[in-house]
Amino acid sequence: MYTHEPTTDLRVLSSLQSVFQSGPAVWFINLSKIKASILLEVLKLQSEKKQVKLTGWSDEESEVRSFLQCLPYISQLSVVPLWSDPHEQTRFLVNLFCAAAEREQQTGEKILDLLSSICCYETFPYDNGSMDDEYHCDFLLDLFSHVKDCETKTGLSVLPSLQSVFQSDPELWFINLSKRKTSILLEVLKLQSEKKKVKLTGWSHEESEVRSFLQCLPYISQLSFVPLKSDLDEQTRFLGRLFCAAAEKETQTGEKILELLSSVCTYKTFPFNNKYINKDLQYQSDFLLDLFSHMKDCEAETRLSVLPSLQSVFQSAPSVWFINLSERKTSILLEVLKLQSEKKKKVKLTGSSEEESEMRSFLQCLPYISHLRLSEDYLQQLLVLLHDIQDQDLTLSLLSKVAGDLTSCCLNWELLHYLLQLSSAQTITVNLRKNHFLQESAARLLPFLGRIVFKRPSPSFMMASIRELYRAHASHMVPSLLRSLDHVINLSCRELDSVDFAALLFTLRHSDGVKLNLLWTFIPTEGIQSLLFTLDKVSQLRSDIRACFHQYQCCPTQDRIQLSSAPVLMHH
Repeated sequence: MYTHEPTTDLRVLSSLQSVFQSGPAVWFINLSKIKASILLEVLKLQSEKKQVKLTGWSDEESEVRSFLQCLPYISQLSVVPLWSDPHEQTRFLVNLFCAAAEREQQTGEKILDLLSSICCYETFPYDNGSMDDEYHCDFLLDLFSHVKDCETKTGLSVLPSLQSVFQSDPELWFINLSKRKTSILLEVLKLQSEKKKVKLTGWSHEESEVRSFLQCLPYISQLSFVPLKSDLDEQTRFLGRLFCAAAEKETQTGEKILELLSSVCTYKTFPFNNKYINKDLQYQSDFLLDLFSHMKDCEAETRLSVLPSLQSVFQSAPSVWFINLSERKTSILLEVLKLQSEKKKKVKLTGSSEEESEMRSFLQCLPYISHLRLSEDYLQQLLVLLHDIQDQDLTLSLLSKVAGDLTSCCLNWELLHYLLQLSSAQTITVNLRKNHFLQESAARLLPFLGRIVFKRPSPSFMMASIRELYRAHASHMVPSLLRSLDHVINLSCRELDSVDFAALLFTLRHSDGVKLNLLWTFIPTEGIQSLLFTLDKVSQLRSDIRACFHQYQCCPTQDRIQLSSAPVLMHH
């Protein structure tokens, strides 16, 4: 229509105004294919400002200047993400800002403010939040860098007008210091109205870059790293050099730079800026333990005092410490745990060392540990070592850290007896399937029933235990035995002789709320009625109910009335 009107003298566009006004809220245009002048004429037809999204751009000066004329009719300017060559987008926007500055200098028109205003939104230059945050930051840092170059070449003042654009953009700034100069980040941070979070995706070990990064600290609220296990050593070395450089600068100038650096690293999830998932917990511990190790080396080489300033960092993270003692010296863990406040920490061992010196070193960590998770083999090795050195305090400490859970251990009587003799309220839980010697140790265990819990006891062990109590007439020990057995008497698939049955009745009469399993158990016929009269002590019964029911029917009526208060029998 626009090209057709001059050749026909017909007035067509004015009649189409309502059509264009009812058109899209966002206008897409590829400036490499369509002249900016066409967009200008269309925007002039609108009744209100419109959003414009560029899908292509032109580097011709005439087109850039022509696009500036569109600005009064645009409410928001955005571009489509171009992964293949983001520099084209950056170059066009830089040309646009520089052309605006040049025009403003020539005419006095506030064109820079107008251009900045349509770029002031949180996700600039993209109109939604779907863009990758790291890509977004790269774009903005590139934009800043190119505008700096433009100012240097032309003598124009452009960056002050961009301040509002950079202030409205991301709360978290990503930067790869191996690809980009720290000085660019520093200047961008200086433009902000408040401190910003910074996440490093790459790092430089050049001293000048490390020192330059220290200048960014007053403008940073939180410093974090991307979790890259392949770069763990590189990350911790960079941070170690950063702390050492801060300590050196503080020594030279008296400036409290170490305290400032520690403050941006003091948060629960350090070195990650967000809530981490379980698989990252070990990486977090590895990072901090490596960092501590690098700091120790730095102090030894330079005689600088760095570690005291890191205390707040290590106290704030993490709640659980993971360590592989086959790859890392226990002494590092010990020193890190000593840095903690009075609150003890949970520790999970993911690997262990069989060296006795390392095991002894680990035992020194126990006073600083609240709860401990470790492998079956290593727990057993520690118990054997403690038995050899007869250190009762450390033994009690280890038992408390594992909550007395020795179900993974294969013990012998000498070791178990040593543990049970310790004066402590800590109960010990053992797995009878892993410790067959206990099947013949019922008599020796009687004095310790209050301190031991049996897991997976066999019917033969239960029978031996209650027979031992019956033989000794130890009715006062019945409650302790039942607690050790989790209040379960399992005599399934056993044939009870008269002594066995008498022992069972003795136990039931001195118990309360016991769960009784008599599935496929042979009971002397003459004893069934006696058993029925002990069911008021049973909370749950598993049995072949038919024989019991037949005997129940044979009882005198008065006895049946008395039995009506017995628990419901469970038939399986």
